[in-house]
Amino acid sequence: MPIITGEKLNQKLEQLLFVKEIAPYIKQDMLYNGWQVRANERVLRLGFGVSASMALFKKAAQAKCTGLIVHHGLMGGGTWLDAISQQRYNWLINNHLSLWNYHFVLDAHPTLGHNAQILKFLGVPKTAPYFHHGAPWGRVGQLGTLLTARVVWG
Repeated sequence: MPIITGEKLNQKLEQLLFVKEIAPYIKQDMLYNGWQVRANERVLRLGFGVSASMALFKKAAQAKCTGLIVHHGLMGGGTWLDAISQQRYNWLINNHLSLWNYHFVLDAHPTLGHNAQILKFLGVPKTAPYFHHGAPWGRVGQLGTLLTARVVWG
């Protein structure tokens, strides 16, 4: 089974996700973007989810994941640490499950972000950044024809 170090995975993710179009805006996000919990230096199996919850952590551990990538991480940009966050940090560390989270990056990425992927799925040929409070928080584009749910999902 292939193994990658957490540091190497982190480098690859930053190279892939922190593209020049959005990199200057990442620090405007109230949520952290990147390697948030370094609980294991080796990544044997990687899990993916939307939000950093205990239920997701337990499912990842059951699947023998040593790394997890989520959209919504553990805490916002403040310096506070509450009991729920502390419990989650402790659980991750004690169970050797490293955590990466990419909030703004997956909102704003011009090709890999969820907004860009939905527009691509809908057949929108050209997209542009959607700016909110001076940062490109999403993508916009124009549909060529009006689509119905039946057409999109068959």
